[in-house]
Amino acid sequence: MMNWIKFKQALLGVLSINALSISAQDNIKENDGALTLPSLVSRTLNSNYQIQVSQIQSQQAGNLATRGQAGFFPQINANGSGAFSQNNTKLEFAGGLPDVERNGAVNTSYGANVGLNYTVFNGFGRVYTYRSLVQQSRLSQAQAKLVAENLVFEAINRYVNYQQARLNAEIAIGNLNISEERLRYTQEAVATGAKTQLDLLSAQLDLKNDSLLYMQSNAAAEKERFAINVLMGENPNMPLILSTEMPIPVLEEEAVLVEKVSQNASSVLLAQLSKELSELQNNLAQSRKLPILNLSANYGLLSSQNGAGIILSQSNVGFNSSASLVVPLFNGKQLTTAIKNSELDVKLRNYEYEQAKLTAVQLIYEAFADQRVLEIQIQSLMQSVVVSTRALNRAKEAYSTGQIRFNDLRTAQVNALQAESALISARMNLLRLRYSVKRLCGELLD
Repeated sequence: MMNWIKFKQALLGVLSINALSISAQDNIKENDGALTLPSLVSRTLNSNYQIQVSQIQSQQAGNLATRGQAGFFPQINANGSGAFSQNNTKLEFAGGLPDVERNGAVNTSYGANVGLNYTVFNGFGRVYTYRSLVQQSRLSQAQAKLVAENLVFEAINRYVNYQQARLNAEIAIGNLNISEERLRYTQEAVATGAKTQLDLLSAQLDLKNDSLLYMQSNAAAEKERFAINVLMGENPNMPLILSTEMPIPVLEEEAVLVEKVSQNASSVLLAQLSKELSELQNNLAQSRKLPILNLSANYGLLSSQNGAGIILSQSNVGFNSSASLVVPLFNGKQLTTAIKNSELDVKLRNYEYEQAKLTAVQLIYEAFADQRVLEIQIQSLMQSVVVSTRALNRAKEAYSTGQIRFNDLRTAQVNALQAESALISARMNLLRLRYSVKRLCGELLD
């Protein structure tokens, strides 16, 4: 009997230490206090590695969105050349000129120039290329925002999960106290012969099961702490204090939310940007049907020495230029096929855009339906908690006076535990749902 008591006390002591390790030490402090949800969101945005990767990718796309990358500016290059050869040469000339035969004739040449190449016109291709690059930059920014939005939503969910586990642990502590009191009463009753050893064994098993529930709640909170640290770019096992504050977002009227989600949902914005990009790509493909006019010019020096021949040396200094016009006539229908596919891609992206709007509106309506159910469920569960708590208090009194059996008290205890746990779960689900609505409306990062 005493061994069981010692084991129970040791178990409760270990559990209490685990609970304190979750919430009593902190190297991550905000004004020497607990980490609040806004602070968690801020740290996630500033320190999360996935967000930083997506931001760099967005910056890379932004660096490409320039007129220079689209070909608006000429290419200017400094060129240099040199050559050397040594040959046995035999030259025969027409017109009565004497033949020349030389061994080891040395030929050299060298030159340098500054050249310019410029596409004067390419069917407005560079205009559409530039617009496409800008659009791709906007698309990359939207994708980076989506990554940040997803991670912030995960941080919020982790925060809410932690609070749920913490509240369940508090309920479990109250449940443990009841089981401990019942075990003590049963031990006294067994000593006087009022209870049997079977009753004592049942009380011990119930206390052990209640201790396990408490351990599970603490383990759940511990895992959420690991995940929250990683979201903030910290070591998973970094000590952490989380605030008990639970900010509840305020939602607008349903009609306003439907309008917002059809315009601002991330999925809708991405689909819209993809649609606009496909239209620019189609224009770019159409521009390939027009002629291309290129201009090149250079200024420089060219000098050569000839060890055999009539002209022994030559030197040129001056300006040279040329222009070329390319008119596409036929290339095996490659251009025709490319234009057809780009037109089909425009249709495809339009369908995806319309589908994205419908899906976003569907999700918001589903959220409204879930919210109505949760609100009714919470009201019902609040009444259930009141009733089950009263029933448990009466059962404890009745059990202490021997009016009811052990199993009746256990049933009342389990009913109260389940009602309180269900109420916490419903409230947390409603909180998660409201944040998901903010996310659908594109306002989560705000």
